[in-house]
Amino acid sequence: MNKSLFFTLTVILTSLGISAQKKVLNLDSLKKMAKLNAMNKGSIAPPLKGKLYQDNINNYSVNFEGKISVLDFWFMNCLPCQKSIPYMDSLKDKYEKEGVQFFAVNYDDNNDKALQKFPEFIKEQYLNSNIILINIDIEANFHVTSFPTFFVIDQEGKVCYCITGFYPYVFKEIASTIDKLMNK
Repeated sequence: MNKSLFFTLTVILTSLGISAQKKVLNLDSLKKMAKLNAMNKGSIAPPLKGKLYQDNINNYSVNFEGKISVLDFWFMNCLPCQKSIPYMDSLKDKYEKEGVQFFAVNYDDNNDKALQKFPEFIKEQYLNSNIILINIDIEANFHVTSFPTFFVIDQEGKVCYCITGFYPYVFKEIASTIDKLMNK
């Protein structure tokens, strides 16, 4: 690694409270970094309201009570978000029939120009989750600062799992969290 790149990474990581060293970060380090901006486990999930895109329902409100909910905060031009779509869809295929609800939550593309591209994007990516278009306040209430960000909300409306970023282990952890909640 050249010195200027190492210095730049050191400054960025230090500003995030992470000390940079000349080594590859291990899985535990990645998990800690991914949870820096996450809502606290056990926090009550804030209300989630927006436009349900597929059904063209304005002021749609997600009811977390009595249901397990999985939220995926994403946007179209986010490559890690795109890579996560097949994984989220496979989780949806596995758990939706068990009553788990899945939502692809999107603020960044909630404008006329981007929405014109939605039908093609959904078709190309095989996106089959319910898309909720939200305003920036909702994103801020969930403390979302990076994408993708995933939440699992329990039947009492509490956050049980939250992580930012696309990592292979994320979807196994989401599945494990859902399994534990279903066996409560």
